[in-house]
Amino acid sequence: MAEVRAFKGIRYSGREGAFLSAVLAPPYDVIDSDQQHKLCDRDPYNVVRLILDEERSGDNDTNNRYTRAADRFNSWQEKGVLSRDEQPTLYLYEQEYVLPGGGHLTRRGIIGAVRLVDFSQGIILPHEQTFSKHKEDRLRLMQACGANFSPVFGLYSEPEGHIAETFNRVTADKPLAVAALDTEEHRLWALTDSDMQAAVISALADKQLFIADGHHRYETALNYSREQRRLRGLGEEGTYDFDYVMMVMVEMSDPGLTILPTHRLVIKGKLPPKERLESFFEIHPVCSCCHDTALASLAEAGRKGPSFILYTKDEGMQLLTLRQEIAASGRVGNITGPLAGLDVTILHELLLRDLMDVDDTDPGTISFVIEADRALEAVRSSEADIAVLLNPARVEQIKGLALAGERMPRKTTYFYPKLITGLVINKLL
Repeated sequence: MAEVRAFKGIRYSGREGAFLSAVLAPPYDVIDSDQQHKLCDRDPYNVVRLILDEERSGDNDTNNRYTRAADRFNSWQEKGVLSRDEQPTLYLYEQEYVLPGGGHLTRRGIIGAVRLVDFSQGIILPHEQTFSKHKEDRLRLMQACGANFSPVFGLYSEPEGHIAETFNRVTADKPLAVAALDTEEHRLWALTDSDMQAAVISALADKQLFIADGHHRYETALNYSREQRRLRGLGEEGTYDFDYVMMVMVEMSDPGLTILPTHRLVIKGKLPPKERLESFFEIHPVCSCCHDTALASLAEAGRKGPSFILYTKDEGMQLLTLRQEIAASGRVGNITGPLAGLDVTILHELLLRDLMDVDDTDPGTISFVIEADRALEAVRSSEADIAVLLNPARVEQIKGLALAGERMPRKTTYFYPKLITGLVINKLL
């Protein structure tokens, strides 16, 4: 099954505390232009200058954001800003964070190099759709730099707890590196003991890995591996550094594993008549005075069946739960199987497309927000006509759909918080 190995990570040299904190960044795909500038200003060696360099008016085939990233990556290694660890290492990673509603949690993962395999082999499984534009961008960066800057986020199930025991033993010692970014603290340990490495690798050897986040990064790494084999005239035998991708692997029952919902805003749209809605949903009014109370009602309804909350200026908040006879049919439009039981599938296929005739593929029609209060405020301020509040997807749903070979609709899962970039880099050449 999953083939994991230790690797010689590249890390920022002699940078601890505030120094290390100044050079780390979120993943490229959540950095907007304002944050990009702030990260660049924070430190001349911030990793954003590698993962998301600014485009310039004079860019061409030989001087562009990708070639500049490669020049910096090489220069920073030559200067000793970045240095490669001497021993093959598995890295143990803790990410302590504050939940949006308050409270602290800690998520723990193993950082290793994972052998790239096609999804059809059933060893590493996706759950979300990907888009070619993002993969082309990441491939060009990988071709220029020959490195994984940001890890893929993977999940595994190991109820026996052998890996957790190893984790506890290693993390009892002082961390190799500690950094803070916004409301998060990141701690890293190096696992170099060969026997302990072998025990972790063996425990993962019969496991499937489920991609939580970083689908584009994984597919890009796979494409890069195939490209390198073709360019070098290599057959199927043997493995090379570029046949692996850096991955943070988190146990599915980890108490720090948090999935947030992504709420929807219907920019322009009108709810169908109540009688039409009641043909498919049980409808209950919800007090609009406190969104925390509304979300608690939504969570309770979600334990009984697919549910979501609609909010409009005229109708206020309404809790919709799919009628049992509709749910029992196992079909939503042309969709059957486990995908038909997802809240977002019912929302998009049944409510938006069938009942409201909304083209949800038009980016000017639907937008996405993480914060419930932001979604409600968008309606109050007339930025949107309807806010839809959703429950988060559950880990068992993600696993079930991945095993069934299904892909969730976009913006279904939001694993919180995002993994940090720059703590460890994996060189592929």
